[in-house]
Amino acid sequence: MVPVTTWLRQVIALLGIASAVLAAYIANSPRLDRFGDSPTYEFMASALPGSFISTSRMPGYPLLIAISSWLPGGKEVGLIATQAILILAAVVATYAIARAATGHDWMAFLIALVLATDLLIAGYVRIVMSETLAVILTVAMTVAILRYLVDFRPSYLWLAAGLLVGLTLTRPEWALLIVVLVPYLLLIAHRRRRLNRSVLAHSAATIGAVLLAIGAYCTGNLIVNSYFGLSSVGNVALLGKVMVYGMVDEAPARYSWLVPIVKSSDSPWTLVASPPLNDRNFSLAGDFAKAIIIHDPVRFGQDVMGTAITTVGEHDSVFIVIHPDGPFGRPLQVLLVVDLLRYRGFLIVPPLALAWVLAGVILAGVNRRAEIMGVLGLLVLYSWLTSSAVTFGEFERVRMAINPAETTILIGTLLLILLLGLKDASRRLPAFALVAIDLAAIGFLPHISSTLLSEVALLALAALNAFAILRWSGRLTAAPHPDPLP
Repeated sequence: MVPVTTWLRQVIALLGIASAVLAAYIANSPRLDRFGDSPTYEFMASALPGSFISTSRMPGYPLLIAISSWLPGGKEVGLIATQAILILAAVVATYAIARAATGHDWMAFLIALVLATDLLIAGYVRIVMSETLAVILTVAMTVAILRYLVDFRPSYLWLAAGLLVGLTLTRPEWALLIVVLVPYLLLIAHRRRRLNRSVLAHSAATIGAVLLAIGAYCTGNLIVNSYFGLSSVGNVALLGKVMVYGMVDEAPARYSWLVPIVKSSDSPWTLVASPPLNDRNFSLAGDFAKAIIIHDPVRFGQDVMGTAITTVGEHDSVFIVIHPDGPFGRPLQVLLVVDLLRYRGFLIVPPLALAWVLAGVILAGVNRRAEIMGVLGLLVLYSWLTSSAVTFGEFERVRMAINPAETTILIGTLLLILLLGLKDASRRLPAFALVAIDLAAIGFLPHISSTLLSEVALLALAALNAFAILRWSGRLTAAPHPDPLP
């Protein structure tokens, strides 16, 4: 077993580095920055508990604002301090996840270091938006899931389910994760010969409990706001998607009168601010968009996949406000440029995630780290696809919750393959060649103009990496920590 002082020193170092980045960014402008969603969150926070059931925004983040306002210094200082603590906790949790996934302390340190110096995620500490809460809930849920994989103790599955409910009440796109995640965990249990009545019973119960909790919130919305759903903002998002995809003219005849109105503006938010689309819960906008999607689901699906591919490396630096003349202005600007360059690497994360999802099931029972990477890959693919389907802009902000998982998959995979090549002369050439192909894909994928060709290229990359992972599994994830999450 590696001495405790090794990982403890690394965690202390990571906390010091992350704290320095956060302190520099806060010192540059020691106040909260507000954007379009911020006033709604603050209004809901001030109206709690009456605003807990709402169709305008989910209640998770307003609860955090309300709790933070009780801290010394008031709402502004309290919220910045709370969000800073959440970011620091996410860095530590990422270290634990990466250590479990790779089995190497130095790899875990490098992965967590990338997150600790990521100004795009640290910058949300100073913003009235839900990203920091979504990040910590996602990594906490991930840790609980990975601990469940150690011995399938049901308490950890229930903990993950509770965190998932909290995450869904913060970001509604996570509502259906449970119906994808639990079957994947059951496949791993079956492959590991741990599938029994207890595992099946608790798995079914957690699915039912999560869906029941989400359904209860939707029912509450129906009773209070005459809307059965989590958030009516989804209606605006769907309208925005059919507008972006140029599908407005495909509206069924019963909505033909709305076509010229919708085409009169480029912004769905401008449209829903005026009649006739400013009805309660934006119901007409949602019905209009859903009718178009149902009329041509194939085209919509193709466009969603195109969105998924073209936005995977996006970054939303608009939310990061750096004052050049303020303290640490120049170093922060340099750090931001470095971070923006790093995000280009996320272009190859979906095929790497798919490769690990496949390997996680196929190698279950003989390779625990493949199972862990498979779970991370599943979370990444779920978020990648759902955000592409329900969002029409600011994709990287929405995907910020899986930034730690994406970073672990990207850097962890490349480092594991490189390490294999360095240690095993017989595999050196193919291992180095695979890393070269993966890195080259980051450069050439953006230049493919056809969605179909992009899909083929991504699938080919996934197949190549999956083949390598399966073929080299005995050595690829061999590591000194047999029980990464005791």
